[in-house]
Amino acid sequence: MADFYAEIERRLREEIERKVTIVQQSPARPTVAQVQQRIKEFGDKCYEFEDLLTQAKLDYIELKGNRWEMTYTVKESINYMLKLKDMRAKHLDEMRELSHWMDQFYLAHEWYEILVAIGDSQEIDRLMYLDALAQHVTMRPTRPTDRGYPQPEEVSHSYLKNDVGRIVQNFQREYRTLTHDEGEELYDVEQETTRSRAAEMRAYQEVQQSLTAFTEEWRRQRESRHRDVTATIQEEISQLKREVDQQHEHTRKWIEEAYNQAAKQMLIERKEC
Repeated sequence: MADFYAEIERRLREEIERKVTIVQQSPARPTVAQVQQRIKEFGDKCYEFEDLLTQAKLDYIELKGNRWEMTYTVKESINYMLKLKDMRAKHLDEMRELSHWMDQFYLAHEWYEILVAIGDSQEIDRLMYLDALAQHVTMRPTRPTDRGYPQPEEVSHSYLKNDVGRIVQNFQREYRTLTHDEGEELYDVEQETTRSRAAEMRAYQEVQQSLTAFTEEWRRQRESRHRDVTATIQEEISQLKREVDQQHEHTRKWIEEAYNQAAKQMLIERKEC
């Protein structure tokens, strides 16, 4: 039991030292009004992420639902990946922004507690202010899936540090789940795109090989036809030469016979004279 109380005392001492450090490191001590305004402003910022988170989920569901229509080709898959990367980056930024506003909200509460501790405000006033914030009612537009749509609904929020902290932790957990799912989807599409690009490359190489084989076969057949035509032409030329030579030989014999006959006739005529 003594150890338990000692641990509590140690934690209280560390808490006091931490708050003293905040006061010492701060360039100017805020007023109670400034702290109250910050609690309201930063708390509202945290609650705004309820709608942002809902919209983020809807955007992802819509994009993923169109995946098979947007990834028919490698080019379309790359466009889908770019959209998904941009969406995931946006949601990661929102998650970091949520943590920032949560830190600012916590710091405003720390300052309020410090101002109470140093006597600038009373604890009862602090609690009454937080209770007044919780009683404040605002009107919020509803979504088609909400009860009472399209009529706006009345909402009120707690601005207690622990309440807002618990809500923000739930938001952060859902953001982590969402961005994790987006990362898994992105990895899956990247792998699928890599396989598709490899398949397209293989198909392209097969087409190139087929085209090369076709070109080679066409060239071979053309050369073969050229040789056949050349041989045919050469054979026809040879045949013509043979025919011409035969014709010349026939003409030569005819001339020779005619000459011999003429010579004989002249010889006969001379003898008669």
